Formats: sequence, structure tokens, C-alpha cells
Amino acid sequence: MTTSSSVHDSLITLLDQQRLQPVFQPIVDTHQHRLLGHESLIRGPAAHPLEFPVALFDEAKQAGLLSELDLSCRQLAMQAYCQLQMSGLLFINVDPNLLLDKQHPKGCTQRMAQTLGIPANNIVIELSEQYPILDPAGLKIAVEHYRSLGFLIAIDDLGTGYSGLKLWSEVKPDYVKIDRYFIQELHQNPIKREFVQSIVTLARGLQSQVIAEGIETEAELQQLQQMGVYLCQGYYLGRPKPMPLLQAPRLDTKQSPPLAIQQPENVAALAHAGVTVDIEDTLQQVFDMLLKNERLQSLPVLAQQTPVGMLRRVKVMELFSDAYVRSLYANKSVRHAMDTPVVMDWQTSLENASSLITLDDTDDADSLSHFIITRQGHYDGLASIHGLLRNITEQRLQHTHGKQAIG
Repeated sequence: MTTSSSVHDSLITLLDQQRLQPVFQPIVDTHQHRLLGHESLIRGPAAHPLEFPVALFDEAKQAGLLSELDLSCRQLAMQAYCQLQMSGLLFINVDPNLLLDKQHPKGCTQRMAQTLGIPANNIVIELSEQYPILDPAGLKIAVEHYRSLGFLIAIDDLGTGYSGLKLWSEVKPDYVKIDRYFIQELHQNPIKREFVQSIVTLARGLQSQVIAEGIETEAELQQLQQMGVYLCQGYYLGRPKPMPLLQAPRLDTKQSPPLAIQQPENVAALAHAGVTVDIEDTLQQVFDMLLKNERLQSLPVLAQQTPVGMLRRVKVMELFSDAYVRSLYANKSVRHAMDTPVVMDWQTSLENASSLITLDDTDDADSLSHFIITRQGHYDGLASIHGLLRNITEQRLQHTHGKQAIG
């Protein structure tokens, strides 16, 4: 039988010997058929008493090692994100009260991200609603600090804990994750559907995106799609694994008749995190980045989170194809090769976005492969022209079918 002290010693050993391992569960945009990103979870050695997170964090709390475990989880997740050349968002769980702990080291997440070359807006700090918030005002200040550095914010386990809508209104998160309790057998429970629909409505007004957790069946996924919830996570879409998914899983769900809520009303639904570069980055840095990831085609250029340009893969690769030109440009700022971007506010309707793209007087068609979406002037995501046009086509087809059905 394992004693408390031996488990305590074991936790210290696991931390010192770096024997904890991150695993990644996909979060899927089921409407766009793409990966939004992954949530990072932690595991101890297989068959160990501290293999799973509940045991790990319970022991850490008793041993006074919560801060050490939290920082280890963040570091392991971000290192793996970099080593595995992951793309999309990385969701990292954080106990909200740790952000308020004066003994908790400050600035670690920012330093880790900078050291590893991970853009801050690729990282989502998840604050669980399961913990009682000891200092709401202090937490709001801490969250605003993270956001000022470029990090995104999510509320996890919405509907199960202490803070609920108060935490949501105070923190103003980018993402809200509905707890699995409300998703389980959603299709058979009208009260749960009413709750989820209320969250979807609130999210629109508070400019948050909804993620449904704990999806385990096709029926639950279909119900969510009918309600306009497309960001999804759960065993049905993918279990937590050491190797993240490289692309969204194939889903063979039968599409139910679409509801009016299904079609996105504005370009916000088309946004994905993308990979961004800073205005002071060198073209050599960008070239190295492009060599590592062949899927990168358009790179938004930011100055203090404000879009100022767009780098295109074809242009950078062309510059570096000539040895002489490469020597001239390698150490220059990206501003010497960026194009003027097409930028739209997140509330721009799809039809207006289409008109803006059509009216854009850029001669080079390649520059129109992507456009940038902003919120309050700050970078919110990257969207493809192809995705925009596809959504407009689907919207018009749905409208036509609706008129035929009425006629």
C-alpha cells in the first residue's frame, strides 16, 4: 500500500526526473472540417498511482506543489507543441487562483513562448470554473495582463462550478467550454438543450466562441450542429494522445436539415489562429519557418497585435531562391517583403466581405488567398477566400431551397 509520504516523494521524483508526459485532445471545427487546435492534458507514468490528472493535482495540492506542477505542465505542453511542429491553438489548463498567488513565478508562460518561438496568440489559457475564485478583481487584472501579451483566454467547465456567468462577464473570454454534463445525451434532454442554446445566445453578445466538451456519440454531435455549435471536443472526435492529430477526423454523420442558426452571419466564424510574425522579425526567420512547415501560405504581420501586412510564401521563397538577393534580404525586417493586407472586422457580414474582396484593386491574385480578421483593431485570426466563397454559396443554396420549400 502506498503511503501519503511515499506518494509525495514520488511526485517530487516525477517532477525532478521530468517523467510527466503531455497528451493532446483535438478540438475540431466540424463546420469547416478543420482542427481548431488541441487541449494539452498531463499524464504520469502508466500504471503509476499518479498516472491521471485528478490524482496528480490532488497530491500536488496536499504537498504544496501546485505551482511547480502547473509550471511543469505548461512547459511540457509548449515544448511538445514546438517539437511536434503542431499548428493551431494550444489550450493550457490553469488554476485561476495560481494567477493570484504571490509566490507563483510571474512571466514564465511569456518567456517559454518567446524561447520556443510560439506566437502568444496560439496559446489559450483555460481557467476552470470548478475552483472558487478567491479574488475576482485580482483575477480580472491578471487575465487582462495575459491578454495584453497576446494570449487568448477560455473558461473551462462552464455550468458546473462556483463562478459561472459572473466569471464570464468579468473575464470576457475568447472561448467558453460547456461542461460535458450538459452535452451527455443532449439530444434526449430538452432542459440541457435549453441551457446550451442560452449559452450560444449569450456568447454572441459577449463576443465569445462556444466549444462543446465531452462529445461521445454521433447523436450528440448532430444535435450540437443543429444548434449552431461547431467547435467540438470529446472521445467521438479523438482521445487524448501523445501524438496530436495532423488534420480533422473524418466524420460520417448524416447531416440533419439545417437550421437558420447554422450558417455563419459574419466572418468571425471563418477565423482560425494562423501563424503570425512580428514586424521586427527577419526574413531569414520567416524563411526557416516556411521550410519547417510546407502548409504555411500566408503569414499575417503584426505590430503590437495590430495587423500591418501579409507575407506570402511564394514571395519569400522567390527572394531566397537567388543567393545574391538572399544575402541582401536575409537580415532585413519582414516589412521589406510584406504586402498590404485585406483586413476586416469580425462583425463584417459574409456578403459585405465578398464585396470588399471583389472591389479590392490588388492585381496579384495570390495575395487574395487569405484575409485578416480583427476585433477592436487587434488581430483575431486568418481566413481563406476559398472558405468565404464556399460559405456564401452554401448560404445562397440554403436560401434558395428554403424559398422552394415555401413555394
